[in-house]
Amino acid sequence: MIHLPEEPRRRTLRLLLLAALVAAAFRLPRLDVPHEEVFDEVYHAKAALSYLRGEVPVEWVHPPTSKILISFFVWIFGYNSWSWRLAPALAGIALAPVFFLLARQVLAPPDLEARFGLTGGHIFHGELVPEQAFDLRPVPGSSSYEGPIPGLYLCGSGAWPGGCVMGAPGHNAAQEVIARFRSGTA
Repeated sequence: MIHLPEEPRRRTLRLLLLAALVAAAFRLPRLDVPHEEVFDEVYHAKAALSYLRGEVPVEWVHPPTSKILISFFVWIFGYNSWSWRLAPALAGIALAPVFFLLARQVLAPPDLEARFGLTGGHIFHGELVPEQAFDLRPVPGSSSYEGPIPGLYLCGSGAWPGGCVMGAPGHNAAQEVIARFRSGTA
């Protein structure tokens, strides 16, 4: 664990508090407008009221945790628009410091290359540009997903159609392997 000197720790705590206060300044004023239920409040606020009456809620599409939290504030402050919006508003205020902590460290491509060994800092194992598209990714002539070694199939983010977390290169490589097994060429 990294132990910060006292002054940076205090500065970080002050910035976290400032992020929470700014979030509160944007979220809490006019919390009661509009006065009627909108969007998911139609389900959550009515379910919170059902919980407080001892009735089983009739709507089970949304998870019960948020309805229980909303019912807590409805129990304390009564059934009004700001009481059923208070729990989501407080959750949003609490997330502001969390996002601040997550956003404090931004890694540029040289950092990615040094830290994780990503050549050129490319998270997609190359650029997603026309020169590296279709059968040109990762090298010209690799449209079948079979690498330079027979039986070695490429399924990482360097293979077509590219990276991200969509899993498409793996899906496409698996389809290629299945097709070859069915045709007897594998």
